Amino acid sequence: MKRKMPVLCLLAAALVSLALLAGCGAKAQPVYITVVNRTTLPLADLRIKLVSEEDFGENRLETTLQEGETASIQLGRYTQDQLDGGCNLQFYDETGEPVYPEYDPDTVTLMESGNVFILAPPNLGVTLFVDSSYDPAAYDEKIAALYDLADDGRGDVIPQGGGFHEDAVNDFTAFAGIWLGEANNDYDSMEIDADGSWTLYLCGEAVDSGSLRYEPEWEAVYAYSDLDDSGSRIALEGSQLYTAAYGYFNSGEGMEYLWYAPGSLAESSEASGSYRSWDSSLFQRNVAEFEGVWYHEGDLSAETYIVLDGHGSWSYYQRAPGVESEEMDCGTFSYSTDEASTYYADSTLYDGVSYKVFELDEDVLVWGDEGSYYLME
Repeated sequence: MKRKMPVLCLLAAALVSLALLAGCGAKAQPVYITVVNRTTLPLADLRIKLVSEEDFGENRLETTLQEGETASIQLGRYTQDQLDGGCNLQFYDETGEPVYPEYDPDTVTLMESGNVFILAPPNLGVTLFVDSSYDPAAYDEKIAALYDLADDGRGDVIPQGGGFHEDAVNDFTAFAGIWLGEANNDYDSMEIDADGSWTLYLCGEAVDSGSLRYEPEWEAVYAYSDLDDSGSRIALEGSQLYTAAYGYFNSGEGMEYLWYAPGSLAESSEASGSYRSWDSSLFQRNVAEFEGVWYHEGDLSAETYIVLDGHGSWSYYQRAPGVESEEMDCGTFSYSTDEASTYYADSTLYDGVSYKVFELDEDVLVWGDEGSYYLME
């Protein structure tokens, strides 16, 4: 844990900050990708690393992906410079054999956070596609066209119907439930009923609603808004819900048992407070709700204060009378996996430094051993 610098050291710290400021400008950000298995084979093991890293590490898949299934993978935190160097991949079937025996794992693939890696069928001449989104129908046509181009005659192996049975295209049971926005999502949650009606929430207020509809022309489900009748693709990707208009959401199973204030997502006669939860059992909020300026012990003239933006990034400032404030540390939020109302402020300026943050009250955060900070602006 980095100690708070005494006021007399501010001048020296300012000189050090000048040398480190560039490191804070090039912040390491969470990086994720989505993998789509179009190999026609079960995909049991996928390993990925940046070119600058030595080892591939462990299998990134939690479960075997069958043909057409997808998985969202969090790769870690990297700077843009690290991503610019590209990545290497390895992938194996259930027997431990390479899906593509001729594929060289040292092949460099360029990527950005949020990219979709579509692993192609064998003998296609292309190992994988890297895209910003995935439309199953579009890739059905692309794969079939590549087979035809190679005179392979295998265009008919592409599954038809986008995985939807003709009698079940209006059954939206699989989407039903409460879905919680990811940390970088602009929305708190999305609630979907089995009949396809849905409501989008931000800070406990409904900001949009509509209905799901299967579109046979594109062989996909779209979420249509009641506000302007616009439609955007919606799909299940592994354990996540993806919406082209609203981003990624995680399952909020069990969230119905939380207590909410009247007028918010749910109500209970035993309600004792209001939480919009990232994890229903740990009472963690979307970090976007912490956006603002937090002052030590609620004092606007305090020596230290913390600025949080709406995407989970933070900066820790220190100041003294007559001296301009200095950014002493910065980083991003992560979530505790076993402690209620607890988060971690991971530094991107100092390796290995992480502050334990506890939400004491709605507008009060206990920041490591630095004391309590109050939301004032």
